Amino acid sequence: MSEYSRVFLKPKEENEVEQGFPWVFDNEISSVKWESSDGSGMKQTELADCKVDDGSVVEVYTKAGGFLGSGVLNRKSHITVRLIGREHADKIMADKKEYWFKVIHSAFAVRQLHYSESDSYRLIFAEADFVPGFIVERYCDKNGKVYLVVQFLALACEVFRSELLSALESVCKPYAVYERSDADLRDNHFLTLVMPNRIVKDDLGRPFQQKKRWGPETYNPVASLLAALI
Repeated sequence: MSEYSRVFLKPKEENEVEQGFPWVFDNEISSVKWESSDGSGMKQTELADCKVDDGSVVEVYTKAGGFLGSGVLNRKSHITVRLIGREHADKIMADKKEYWFKVIHSAFAVRQLHYSESDSYRLIFAEADFVPGFIVERYCDKNGKVYLVVQFLALACEVFRSELLSALESVCKPYAVYERSDADLRDNHFLTLVMPNRIVKDDLGRPFQQKKRWGPETYNPVASLLAALI
């Protein structure tokens, strides 16, 4: 049996997931099968009684035991599982860096069909690109330098932060990566807000220092990026 905990849905709740819906809500879950840390073996309990850590990768199954996909558990959210793939968890977790590189590269390849190298566009659009809660805007200046603005808005992407940033650097080779993870949505998932003065890297790996701050009500991604770089 897989080492990963299993989330079993109530009867017929698998219909939307089978059609591609990427979320599992708390009221759709029948039980969770998990291994106790005290050595007493496997247990199958209701969601409220399971001892699986938030941020853990779990597998999702129908009531009858049919495999649906793998996702990240967050019991603090009504969206209890955000699916990250239709593969078994051990396949995803065997090489996390390579898995997320393929996901990011796939999204980039789709954009290349519609945009030129000098265009600016949304590179990653969360669940639509199979990276739950992760937003990436790509900007290109007149000199051809690429800047990325990233948002980690859910635990499902936060737990893969290093792998996702590594994939972006490999695929996009950006001059700078700027994080703007201060949205209220992040707070709703019980994640610490990251204020809009954090620059992940520049082309030499050095942090930029932002000279201005602004409130979310005046946020404009392009203006925010430029303000961070002047």
